[in-house]
Amino acid sequence: MHTVASAFAIGVALSAFSGSAFAQALTFEVEGKMVSAQPNGSGFVVEVMGTKINVASDLKITTPTASMPASEFFGPDYKYRDLPGTSGGKGFFGGTAIVLGTQDGDTIDAESFFTDYHENVVLGGVTRDPNFNYDAPVPGTKPELYVSGMKILPLPQAGQDGADPRYPGLPFQNEYGFKLEKDLPVGALAAVEGYLDEGGAMRAFLVESDQGILVNSETREVSVLRAQCRQRSLTNIELSVSGAAHGVTPNGLPNTRATIAPDTNQPAWTATAPTVALTVDGENPMYYLYSYSFKGTPSGRRGCPAMVKVSIPNGTTTAFAVGEVDVRID
Repeated sequence: MHTVASAFAIGVALSAFSGSAFAQALTFEVEGKMVSAQPNGSGFVVEVMGTKINVASDLKITTPTASMPASEFFGPDYKYRDLPGTSGGKGFFGGTAIVLGTQDGDTIDAESFFTDYHENVVLGGVTRDPNFNYDAPVPGTKPELYVSGMKILPLPQAGQDGADPRYPGLPFQNEYGFKLEKDLPVGALAAVEGYLDEGGAMRAFLVESDQGILVNSETREVSVLRAQCRQRSLTNIELSVSGAAHGVTPNGLPNTRATIAPDTNQPAWTATAPTVALTVDGENPMYYLYSYSFKGTPSGRRGCPAMVKVSIPNGTTTAFAVGEVDVRID
């Protein structure tokens, strides 16, 4: 997450210039409460704390699990739509926004816009459902999820009934990024992210656990846990990609390498897709880890890729995962 502490460094850098330098466009960053959004020409003026920011209609408004153009996010269908478990027609207003952009005099233009309704996190053990009869369960019923005594209601995933396109839930997963069945055992460590609803339950977009049953335990899988790229220029980038993989048994991927490539229609950074070794995790031999880095001039001098695709052999086919790259342009 970005931090406005970097504003201090900006101020120090500016102090080296004469007063006329302040007439030039400056880097802008704010993190705080999103107050309002009003149409303005072809875009919007969005107020974050006391700052009014110009947001183009085609700028992507990003949440923890999705993104959509500002024209939709602040349009009539979604602007004041209640999130699951909330009321009052507030939409995301009152939540946190993190905006990066430029400032020229009194004019501030957004270049990236992230928002979250409330950044709530719970880390603890799975506890018993106080309303479930574990000794004589009713056939066809299952206990609801509680973590540290708090009721957890997973948000519907994209394509499921009740899913909000602005904030869909994600599958349950483990720390390696692989899908888990939703029945987590009591005592399992779980990390939950989401927001507290008006009934006192946590609406979770992410539930991650160190235990649980793999959804795809009978096949190989690979994940992208982190993908970052710093673009100093179109001819100078620093790309790093890391993730995990698993077979169907412990130590089940000997002598296997992962291929790192751009996703479809994304710029390549090398003429030939590189491969990287998988190293078995010392804490859990069911899983392997990989880490790749590139520093130099990408092919075609096209800067950082927006997406990467990582694949491993899986019998006569391949298993793959696509990850979005966190791009920073200097």
